[in-house]
Order: sequence, then C-alpha cells, then structure tokens
Amino acid sequence: PGRDASDAKRHVDAALERDPDDPLATSVHGLIAAYLDKDLGTALERYDRALTINPSATTALTWSASANTWMGNGQKGVELIQRAIDLSPLDPHRYYFNAIACGAHAVAENYDAAVDWGRRSMRENRCFTATHKLLAIALVLSGRGEEARDIAADLLHLEPGLTVAKFRSRYPGSGSWYIERFCD
Repeated sequence: PGRDASDAKRHVDAALERDPDDPLATSVHGLIAAYLDKDLGTALERYDRALTINPSATTALTWSASANTWMGNGQKGVELIQRAIDLSPLDPHRYYFNAIACGAHAVAENYDAAVDWGRRSMRENRCFTATHKLLAIALVLSGRGEEARDIAADLLHLEPGLTVAKFRSRYPGSGSWYIERFCD
C-alpha cells in the first residue's frame, strides 16, 4: 500500500504537470488527498477546482460527495451524488454511485433511504465491500438487525479478518461526529 500510494501521487503529479487544467487528474489528486492522506479539506479544494474547470465532471462530483459525507455533511453528499447520477444515469459504475448515496443518506440520518440505495448497489455489484459495510450500518440504524447480520456475514466472506478497528483505521471519516454510531 505504501508503494502504491507513492506511485499514485507520482503519476497524478506528472499528469497535472502536463495539463494542470485536466479535471480528471485534478479529481484523482483530490481522491489521493481524501482516501490515502485523509486530508478532506484539501480534497474538497481539488474537487472544487475540477468542477470549476468542468461543472459536469462526474468524477469530481462523485468523490466530492464522498468527501463531504466523510466530513459529516451527509445532506451535501446526497445532493452531489444525485447530480452525478443525473449526469451519468447509465454509468457502468452505477453501483459505486449508489454505494456513495447509501453512505451519504446514512450520515444524513435518512436510514431507510440509505438501505434503498445500498440494496440498489448490491444488486449491481455484490462484490463491492464498501456497499456491504454501509448497508449493514444503515440496516442496524434503521432497526433491521437480522438483515444486517446477513449482509455482515457476506462481507466477512469477501473480506475475512475485517474488524471494527480495521474499518475505523481505514475509513477517511474516522474523525467525524458519526463514526462512533457507525462503529457501534
């Protein structure tokens, strides 16, 4: 992971050196800041820059929705991911958009909506473990513990050895107001 992170940073820096106005490279720069460095403020600045360059950059909208959600701004995350979905309704990565919508709704405390989005994501890609995590959380918080157990069992089959501590350490929003509720 350390070498992969270093390579990602080196490649995105090279891309931005060649074209500092490329919205995709700028968005990837933001993703690196958010996911690898957990620097959500810098990530949001980069996504805003990408959206200034191209207001229809679905990658920037999608990852900005994630960063806002991780920061605890679930409603903003919901609005941004809905814009991305509206701009790319047949996107081949729709499961990813739906998983982000699940997390954003969960942070916004719209648990039934979070479950709906999580189920959509699961129908489109049963192997995307982020959906399992977010859907299990949303199910518990909506009072559906039995359903959450089934999702958690599937998750542990896909990601053996996952613990709450590992989730917390990897989750970019680990310092946000809602993380204890999610981890509980």
